[in-house]
Amino acid sequence: MTLRSPYPAQPYDLSRPIYPSELFNPVRPVIGRKLPYRLSLMDLGCGTGLVWNSISDWAQGFDLDLTLIDPNSNLLQAAVNKIKAQVSTHSISLQSFVASAEAIPLEPDSVDLILVGSAWHWFKPSVLAEVNRVLRPGGAIYIFEYQFPKMEADQGQLNEWVRRQFNETWRFSDQSPRGNLFEMTELIRRHSDFSQSHFQFIQKSLNHSAEFFSEIIFSQARYLDFELRNEKQKALDVRSEVLREVSERFTDPQSALFSYRFEGFLFQKRRV
Repeated sequence: MTLRSPYPAQPYDLSRPIYPSELFNPVRPVIGRKLPYRLSLMDLGCGTGLVWNSISDWAQGFDLDLTLIDPNSNLLQAAVNKIKAQVSTHSISLQSFVASAEAIPLEPDSVDLILVGSAWHWFKPSVLAEVNRVLRPGGAIYIFEYQFPKMEADQGQLNEWVRRQFNETWRFSDQSPRGNLFEMTELIRRHSDFSQSHFQFIQKSLNHSAEFFSEIIFSQARYLDFELRNEKQKALDVRSEVLREVSERFTDPQSALFSYRFEGFLFQKRRV
């Protein structure tokens, strides 16, 4: 998880999809179980705190020690501000760290549950040793993501155009293909200290205008990093090009149906 120059939080947060609350059904028993101590919950690669938007309603009422970790200081501060605005009705102790997932600044055996939302693909394989170190025996890690939305009636080949841009034009210089989420989590699945206990899959369809879909593109980390690496005028020119390309590939600029795939894998650390 490379500590890159921090792009701003506002465009990142503006148009990214909210995780469906039912995506977190596998972790509710972990959060809801009675413990002789406060539940320690970590959001690893927290971004702007989008996970909190999905779990805050049913997490309230539990005593939580919540840790937020992200390498982008702008995104992390946005997450802290968002949660602090809501924690008056929650029994929550909050701490945050600008750090990489491969160097978690917490003590061994100190976390009950780790949530990783749309971030596992940025981590290096060494993250597993850190996860194993900080998780208590019997603790769990839930790794989940959404696939970038795809137009369902794609007569203008929008999906292929977007795929090429992300993988060729806007890609990180050190980015390499990692496969799907199942393939990316195979390392933890094979580890002797962990067992997979649950898989969750949700499919949704949402209507978007060409303008809103362009904003979704502009909220993605790879695109924002690309803008940061280029001069302001070039970034503005690319935005104009994206708006034009997307609009031309919509049959109706005001409405097109997009398919979202959300999935998650819950792994539990074996008890000693």
